[in-house]
Amino acid sequence: ISGPPYTSWDYVLGNHTHFSGPAAALVGDTIVVASRTILPDWGLPWEQGLDDQRTALYTFNLKTMRLELEAMLPTETGGDSSYPGILPTGKDCAVVCWHDGSTTWHEPSPSNIWLAHIRVA
Repeated sequence: ISGPPYTSWDYVLGNHTHFSGPAAALVGDTIVVASRTILPDWGLPWEQGLDDQRTALYTFNLKTMRLELEAMLPTETGGDSSYPGILPTGKDCAVVCWHDGSTTWHEPSPSNIWLAHIRVA
């Protein structure tokens, strides 16, 4: 957190042990953030056959300066799942896309690009 001339910074530690490949956009009056995270850190049920990585959707609370988890986005592999993009499409809507890669790292394998139209309330 900083103000002009941006030479002194303060920070707030979050509860995220893994947060990578983020994207952020202003959708209406809400800051929407998507990023890769690790599923067990949130105490959510683990699904058979999926690794721990997931792409998650957050809102950023300007009063507390913290991310608030809104949803885990669908994935098939739970492996290399991230690289989101967020495109606002109206006052309270956006299109979110993210990569869902294979967990097979040593050989060519298929990947999927997911696309969702969301409403921010």
